[in-house]
Order: sequence, then C-alpha cells, then structure tokens
Amino acid sequence: MRKRILNSENSQPGPRSPSVGGRKGRVIPFPKRPRAVAQNHGKSPDKKLTILVVEDHGSLCDMLSLYFMRYGYHVRTANDGESALDIMNDEEIHLVLLDLMLPRMDGFAVLRQIRERACGKPPYIIVVSAGASAKDRHLVLDLGANEFLPKPFHLMRLLERIQNVEKYLLN
Repeated sequence: MRKRILNSENSQPGPRSPSVGGRKGRVIPFPKRPRAVAQNHGKSPDKKLTILVVEDHGSLCDMLSLYFMRYGYHVRTANDGESALDIMNDEEIHLVLLDLMLPRMDGFAVLRQIRERACGKPPYIIVVSAGASAKDRHLVLDLGANEFLPKPFHLMRLLERIQNVEKYLLN
C-alpha cells in the first residue's frame, strides 16, 4: 500500500525521499539544538570543550564532528595517530575520541604518546572501537584512557558522557 504525503496548504503531493538503490531513502534529522546554542543564534558559548575525533573512517569522522558542532563544541579531526599527536602539540584539546585501529600509528601507541607528552592536565580520553577483546579493553584503561565505548554506540549516550565530562573539566 502506497501513501501519499500531502501539503496542508494546497493538498498537493509533497517532496519524497530520494531513491537509493531502488529503495526510498529516509532523512534522519538531527535532534533539536540545546537552548544555550539556539538562543545565541547558533554561536557557541565561550566555554566549550575542544574535542579531537581520531577516526580513520571518513564518514564516521564527519558525522561525529557535525553532530558535536551542532551542540556547540569545537571539533578537530584526525584520520591517523601521527596527525592526532601533531594537533595535540599545537592546540589545547580537552577530550579525545580515539579509535584503536588506525593507520600509521595505532590507538595503543597514541595513548602511550599522549600520556608521556602530557604536561599539566592530560585530556580526557574515550576509546571508541569495534571488536576489541576484554584484554584490549583492560590494556587501554591501564595505558591511561578514561573510558572505553564499544562500537556500535548511540550518539545520544556518547553526547551525555561528553556533557558530564564537560561539567568537571570546565567548571
């Protein structure tokens, strides 16, 4: 059974989702903006976290950065461990979302380098990875990560964790 979408003004058929591979796609909207960002006309407040997303899958990296920017966070991205360390040397990063399986330098080596180079307060590190064994999870936490989040994960759950971390880091 096929339903038609009607506009309320003139009872004409409304726009349809684009066809993808013979099937109709659907658009999944972002959640509404929080009040603080919406009242500032999209400008982020002065005190917001700077998040470094270290992920080699470009589409996931782009989606996470857009999602966090929508909530007013400053976001930097890196697709390998070496460029992540370069960014951390040049800028103040508050929180790192780190994948373990990266080209050129894996997440374990990045964790070691971050903890060795940290002068002052090190960034809060959430390791986000798929297929990590229980041994890898313990090793990651022993190397200095603050949390481990297995893929796949819910964006809202990750956002809630980041908001909780923000309370402690910036207040």
